[in-house]
Amino acid sequence: RFRKRAKALRVHGPSMDKEYPEGSVIVWVDMLDTRPPRHGDHVVVYAHRHDDGIEATVKELRSQDGREWLWPLSNHPEHQLPIDPRSPPDNIKWIEVKGIVLGGYRPREF
Repeated sequence: RFRKRAKALRVHGPSMDKEYPEGSVIVWVDMLDTRPPRHGDHVVVYAHRHDDGIEATVKELRSQDGREWLWPLSNHPEHQLPIDPRSPPDNIKWIEVKGIVLGGYRPREF
């Protein structure tokens, strides 16, 4: 269904290591190609930095009391607090939920 529109990202870092360990590849599609994200979806998030750089990350979208939160799924304590996309960290100008993760896999090493 999404063969011509799917994209892939390689995972670096431990912020989602419970689902996608370092080196995993996630396959995702832009929200405009599918549907708006729902509670429990894993989403690709673009963090737009003040230096005009963009960092792509994956988080779990959770809805609570009419608000949406971005949750890391990590074994590491420094990556266990939710992110409020309306109040980004100091080094981030704004946060954009860009797409929905279709799945992930761990490539074999040759």
